[in-house]
Amino acid sequence: MFKINKKIKFLFTSSIFAAAIPFTAVSCLYENDSTVVYAKSFIKENGFLDKERVANKNNKVLLDFENNLYTTNFLTYDFSSINLRFKFNRIEINNKHLSKKIENLLDIKDKSISIIQNKYLELQKIIQQGKEDYKKYLTNNPSKNDQNTNDIKLLLNENDLVLNNFDKKIELVKDKINEYYNKNKGTKTLKEILKLDFEDREETEAIKNEKFIKSNLSSILNVNVYDLTLEKLDLVITYDQIEEILENFVKNTPWAAYYYWFKYEKNATTKSSYKPIADMLTFDKSSLSYIIEFSPLIINNGIPSSIFQIIRDKVQKTFDNKLKKNNSKKVLKTIWNEFIKISPSYNVDSYLIESTDQGITSGFGPIHLAQGVNSATGNKDDKFKIFNEPLTNEQTPDFLQNPKKYLEMNIDKIFLEEKEHNVLIEIQKRKSNIDGLKKQISNSKDKKQVNNLKSEIRREERAIKNLETKLLTVDKFRKDAAKVLEELKKSPNSSDLKSQLDKIKEPFTKDIETVTKRLKEGIEVSQTSHFSLANLFSNLLFLNGVYKTQVIKGYSKEFKLVPKAEETDDPRTRKIFKYWVEFEENGQWYIFDVYQLLKDFQQLKSEIIIVEKYIYSSLSELNGWKIDEHYINNANVR
Repeated sequence: MFKINKKIKFLFTSSIFAAAIPFTAVSCLYENDSTVVYAKSFIKENGFLDKERVANKNNKVLLDFENNLYTTNFLTYDFSSINLRFKFNRIEINNKHLSKKIENLLDIKDKSISIIQNKYLELQKIIQQGKEDYKKYLTNNPSKNDQNTNDIKLLLNENDLVLNNFDKKIELVKDKINEYYNKNKGTKTLKEILKLDFEDREETEAIKNEKFIKSNLSSILNVNVYDLTLEKLDLVITYDQIEEILENFVKNTPWAAYYYWFKYEKNATTKSSYKPIADMLTFDKSSLSYIIEFSPLIINNGIPSSIFQIIRDKVQKTFDNKLKKNNSKKVLKTIWNEFIKISPSYNVDSYLIESTDQGITSGFGPIHLAQGVNSATGNKDDKFKIFNEPLTNEQTPDFLQNPKKYLEMNIDKIFLEEKEHNVLIEIQKRKSNIDGLKKQISNSKDKKQVNNLKSEIRREERAIKNLETKLLTVDKFRKDAAKVLEELKKSPNSSDLKSQLDKIKEPFTKDIETVTKRLKEGIEVSQTSHFSLANLFSNLLFLNGVYKTQVIKGYSKEFKLVPKAEETDDPRTRKIFKYWVEFEENGQWYIFDVYQLLKDFQQLKSEIIIVEKYIYSSLSELNGWKIDEHYINNANVR
């Protein structure tokens, strides 16, 4: 079973671009650690880097953007979970490379300003030339028209706004200058005004003039416009170019499910409240920038590291440590066999097709309780503890096999809220109180008060001693329980040993009941969705060398009532949804019905199940199932 050194406290994120620092820091001591070895191998070869690039080779800005996309941190792997997330959730690209600065447009005298005509004419000429060359561009490129050159028109319009803004502000500033000197008797020159700092100054009418003049005059001394001459128009960054690069990046990867949901939900005939990710490609009108964001909204969506590494080790052993795998079906079968050994009770809510509240981790069971973590916040929380110390990665898979049984057989490690935790808190409070009393003594000259404070300290010390005596019973409980539990492993049917254990546990019944109830409730809510199950296997394939895999959604109509399923326009039918895993092997695409496989396995209660029966090469094999409208354009199996 996989074992990891608990002393490693760092969290590292593997990245093509930034990996050198964390790996340099840990390689001396942990170079052979499984986590480090895997992350290094992923950096060298993975399903993203295996792709051909599509950016225009003649556009350096576009190429830089594409390289930035491919070299960002897309694997988050720590000693808790592994996740295809992006360290830098936001990437921005715009047309500032076409921006040209026109400087010194104004001649500033002591009390007046005037436009420097040759500079102003240069500004007008650049703007007018862009309009004329745009018309030539349309003529020279028959495939271009008003509809598919919106990005160029936006820049032309921005140029017009710059010129109009300049013309408007110059007049406004002149009016304020006149008001400042003639009406409000201003005494400063315009150059002095431009250097003013207005903090902590009383706001007179003259000062209001000065603020206005400085702000607006500064903004029109120099302006930026877009150089849209004919030879530059092919360098304009467009929505279509960004979309092509982004789609190529996510295509046939676990990220495709997020991207295509975002892309087609806006125009979907059936709207959904489900939103697994924020809009991945948006346009900021204020900066004229395209924003690419990778921000999944599904919580608990990582694969527990302990589970991943067990599966990973088995796959690598089966395939002689090769990174990229060609026999995808064999990889899938290997993953399934290890997965079902570790988590035979992986829990998928039959009616929960998709959810942002219950991700991949939720299906494994109450892992958050084993770690003492509030799953809603991701933070340590005593109200979510069942063990005195978080389980290690080595212990977690054993816990997931049967959480209730694991707790029973590790009762010596239980979290004792009343008998231990609260006592420790009380001791700490009294020690803090003693520190405060000692401080009062050092600051007091009143002998009577000092004596009273010393008496109070002695009372606190006696109380602490009594509390520490209570803790000795806790230590005895843990040692005695551990000893009996060890004997029970050898003689599990011994009634004498069970009776001994019951007597040892008796003084701690309340705490044990609290933890048992907490675990029971945790198990009940530890369910995930159809999407997360499919997403789990798509990620496991992708991270284990099957570089073309994604999740798609399908639907079927049944002539019967199905609780919680979505109604169609036909009142006699209900639309039934399902998520599948798609993967490619030697140019052929397949659908894997992982939910049906898991369901059949758990109902049959047998490890003898043929995985290949749940793999299909065409929709016709699925008896009337169709691809959902969100994924119809990226599905490979038809």
